[in-house]
Amino acid sequence: MDCAATGDSIAVGISQAMGCRSFARIGASSKQIADAHQMVRGDSVIISAGTNDPRNPRLGENLRIIRSQVQGERIVWILPYDRSAAKVV
Repeated sequence: MDCAATGDSIAVGISQAMGCRSFARIGASSKQIADAHQMVRGDSVIISAGTNDPRNPRLGENLRIIRSQVQGERIVWILPYDRSAAKVV
């Protein structure tokens, strides 16, 4: 199984634990992830975004951009701890 992870430090840790390719960066905001313009492909792709900017009014828009840059049979979103950001995800 080919897996990849994109997003923030949570995605960094998950990619290391699972042996996935990482397109993640510690401390990344949803805007920084969206602005990276990286196409992420894999059988399974893990996305963690919104943890570092839970009150960002553009969080939903940034998440849609991130999702448009991902291709995979299974897409897994990691919910941020902050409930308001988790609802947006």
